[in-house]
Amino acid sequence: MEFSQLQEIFHEIQTFMSQVMQIRTEPTETLQALGLLEHNYEALKNMLMISDYKKELERAELNDLTNLTSDLDKLEVNFDVTYLMICAMFGYEEKGKELLLRGASVNQQNRQGLTALMFASMFQFDEFVRMLLENGADVNLKDNRQMDALMWAVLQGHDDITQILLDHGADVLSKTPSRLDALHISVEKGFTSIVEMLLERNVCVSSKSLDGWTPLMRSARLQDSKIAKLLLQRNLNVNETTFQGITALHISVMYQNLKCIRRLLKRGANINCKDIMGLTPLMYAAGFDNVQVICTLFENGATKSINDVNNTNQSALFRAVIGNVENIVHLLISAGATTNIFDINDFSPIIYASYNQRTSIVEQLLKHKDSAWHKSNEFETCLRLAVSKNDVGTTKCLLNVQNVEQILSDRKKLNTTILSVAVMNGNKDMAKLLLGAGADVNAVNGLLQSVLFTSITQKDVDMATLLVQKYGADVNLKDFRGDTPLILAASSNNKPMVDLLLS
Repeated sequence: MEFSQLQEIFHEIQTFMSQVMQIRTEPTETLQALGLLEHNYEALKNMLMISDYKKELERAELNDLTNLTSDLDKLEVNFDVTYLMICAMFGYEEKGKELLLRGASVNQQNRQGLTALMFASMFQFDEFVRMLLENGADVNLKDNRQMDALMWAVLQGHDDITQILLDHGADVLSKTPSRLDALHISVEKGFTSIVEMLLERNVCVSSKSLDGWTPLMRSARLQDSKIAKLLLQRNLNVNETTFQGITALHISVMYQNLKCIRRLLKRGANINCKDIMGLTPLMYAAGFDNVQVICTLFENGATKSINDVNNTNQSALFRAVIGNVENIVHLLISAGATTNIFDINDFSPIIYASYNQRTSIVEQLLKHKDSAWHKSNEFETCLRLAVSKNDVGTTKCLLNVQNVEQILSDRKKLNTTILSVAVMNGNKDMAKLLLGAGADVNAVNGLLQSVLFTSITQKDVDMATLLVQKYGADVNLKDFRGDTPLILAASSNNKPMVDLLLS
């Protein structure tokens, strides 16, 4: 396999694993799921703050409000609000009451379906909310996004208003088209006190949003485990999965949420469950340098499946090696992870470590190779990678096995591929290392050219000097055209190279 092909495959795998890491652990962003732009209603309020429309309302006395307009329910063209809605946005309670007394509709909706109650809930005017409800406001009316006043209050984290709305019969089971309810929103935002209020109203704790996430799964992302604790006190299935097969345990591991991991395991979370890609919680954990999480999983039975593989035939050890997490590599091997396993691309952990130029990890993995390993294709691939990447440290590590002087002389086909890469890279230290391990300086490729020809083509006089004077490169070899190194040097007008060869 050519290095360029190998590099392309590794790039694809690294990209794929990076995408898996991201896509499979993020629910749809809350505001996006609700069809909202952040702070868009704050912007409306700021524009109204300096508008003549609001100033007229402020200047008007209570008994003159009807003089503002003949139709109190008329929507202002530019701002899409009524006078009652402005009162709700700024907390003008007395004027709001007066507008209602003079016939303003308490449930009037603007073109987006928003009501005065929703605006008051949104902008945290609890007394105004109470006043509207006492005057017949429909607590469960929905806007065009299918959001009600309760959802707006929860989204902003307004505890008092949430309680008022609940006391007036707000429907805790109401859902948006993305199947988000008030509990989903409060958990996602991390509002513990609101979660407690909703749980007291017997909200459904196992409902799934359109992306397949439950409230428990959302809580697994929060470092504060109080919400997860509250949810786990309810009778719910801790092993419920998303449409990708991900459980709350997978998610808590991905977010390194140790308290939540322990709570879930205590409640019977399946430690060896697999998602749609075949990944177990241990495989997720192996990509992070968190010994505590790994040890917690081991203590709860993960060692029994330590060598399980995912859909690409990779075990947890692969994840640790690819992630360059040396501590976890050591921990997994000590717990019984096998190093002699190959994925669907026929790559092993040590091949990935060699590609990543992680000499220390290569050293760990080499301890589990026998004396005949240097005769394997696995060794050849590792060496190709290390040499191609000019990684002298890993190359030394790979060659530092029994009978080092026989490694390359036993494998003639490596001489023109591995050594020529070092020469093409102009890496004299690497060339010395390979030649010292038995590489044949006079081995030829399909064009009958040795590495001396390569150094001449590269115009690398220092490399050619090393090959000729220290390692005895044959200056009289002829390639398939019958050309010698001297002819090649002369044809390119390389006088220093010609002088070297003539000497």
